[in-house]
Amino acid sequence: MKSAGAQIILIVDDSDINRALLRNALGKTYLLDEAADGEAGLLKAREILPDLILLDIRMPRLDGFEVCARLKADPNTRNIPVIFITALDEPQNLKKGFEAGAVDYITKPFSQAEALARVKTHLELVANRKSVEQQNALLRKTVREQELNIELARKILNFINSKTPRTIELSPEAILCIHAASTPCKTEGGDHYFFRTLPAPAGTRHGKTIVSLKDQSGHSVNCILRSIVTDLANNILLNGSLDLEEMAERLNDTICQARVFKEDHFFTALFAELEHQTLRMRFLNAGHPPFLLIRNGEVRAFPPEPGEGGNLPVGVMAGARFTTEELQLQPGDMLLLYTDGLTDLPVRKQQRTFTLDDILRQVRAILKEQEGITVTELVELLLKTLADEAEEELIPLLRNTSDDDITLLGLEIEDARRVNTREFIPANYDSIDELINAFMAELRPQLAGRGYEHREFQIQIAISEAILNAWKHGHKKERAAPITVRWRFGNDLTVEVHDRGQGFDPHTLPDPTSRRNITAENGRGIFIIRECAQHVFWQNGGRQVQMIFNQLPLEQMEHGTESGRMAAILDELRPRPSS
Repeated sequence: MKSAGAQIILIVDDSDINRALLRNALGKTYLLDEAADGEAGLLKAREILPDLILLDIRMPRLDGFEVCARLKADPNTRNIPVIFITALDEPQNLKKGFEAGAVDYITKPFSQAEALARVKTHLELVANRKSVEQQNALLRKTVREQELNIELARKILNFINSKTPRTIELSPEAILCIHAASTPCKTEGGDHYFFRTLPAPAGTRHGKTIVSLKDQSGHSVNCILRSIVTDLANNILLNGSLDLEEMAERLNDTICQARVFKEDHFFTALFAELEHQTLRMRFLNAGHPPFLLIRNGEVRAFPPEPGEGGNLPVGVMAGARFTTEELQLQPGDMLLLYTDGLTDLPVRKQQRTFTLDDILRQVRAILKEQEGITVTELVELLLKTLADEAEEELIPLLRNTSDDDITLLGLEIEDARRVNTREFIPANYDSIDELINAFMAELRPQLAGRGYEHREFQIQIAISEAILNAWKHGHKKERAAPITVRWRFGNDLTVEVHDRGQGFDPHTLPDPTSRRNITAENGRGIFIIRECAQHVFWQNGGRQVQMIFNQLPLEQMEHGTESGRMAAILDELRPRPSS
């Protein structure tokens, strides 16, 4: 039996040399088992149920095609992905291999890097599929026991879709920043969205990010149940190699056949696929409102008019066909994606809707008044402006007095190369304190000019602790080595501190808040950094810490979390000007 979390690869090849090469390429990362012929491979696969099988085609008695066919005919092994290892690269043999059920192939002679990359990609897909299957089983069990409630339903949906990332690194030159504002008109609504970054295909370094924004018909409680089924099916389909049209068509057919959907149930959807390396975006609009592109202060809608694009909402008719469009993005571009709750804001009190021209007018007015605005600021200002005009109250995550759920997603492609850099070479503890104070004196006007005044105390504490840690732990042997601080303003403030020491594993340090570690010397600085910044990442073996600070006021932070409580405490401790 394999241990929990371990991934096993079964190598079936009659060549001792090939098996040795694969052991050398994969043995440090995965658990391996082997078989020297097809019959032994079948027995071993049924015995250990590996996560992946590497299968040679040319073997005596039972070739790889027959072995793969038998694996796929057995219910216990049919879902195990098979990658052929073969010198047969003729099209007819490759076609025969895929028809037998293989997911990929590696042509001999192969490089170890290629084998490792392809195996890693397919094992990540296996892990994703298993996670979705586990949540599907949990959902079925919960429904059977009739214990499903709204809070649990929201937790299940959040687990399926994962937490929305704040940033996604597209390349060394570009970062995608995401600002999501979504508020139902009732306890839970029918708007739901997710962002999914798919692994890079074998032989490439860059992947792609999928964006899905959906709006279920109706406003009843069962909207969230239909959202769970919808996104569960959507996530399963993303684990395959379908293009955007095929994915939408299969999702549509699945929804049309699902027994939890009635005949009048459907949803509008906007799907987008952003290639990290090229910034090319393919998108598919299924009866959804247009999205907006902001570039160099100009605003355009895609499609130009609501209802254009020719795609039906999902769930209206089985067998419907869907078409996509393409858009070439570039650094500095901003996108606004929204549901029709935004256009329906004035309905309750004014018996009218906002037209696309109304939305464009407000966005252009904000851009004209706020030069250099970020997408985070644009989303917040647009929501407030439209709510005021509609005479409604709209506070993301907290309050929505209108008659429809409202979701507005803001995306911005930031130029990651616009960074500031300073290097410090402290001589002793006193000098490092002086260097930090001098650096903060330089940074303080920049913070004030970009709306970070209420974060200044937390930012100073986090940066001070990061530099002190770099000096104490990273420069014990080489005091003359510089400590590098890099910072960049975008939608958030990103600060990186680099040292040239031996590094460490930040996950192994003790929690200084626990009773048994209350006197421990290690871990305090890291704990403080984590609580002061909204996001913290360690890279390069612990020699680089990246801290991200956002502009949101304290009341919009996640209430009830340790981070929220710590931020409130630090705010109370922040020095105030004397009256």
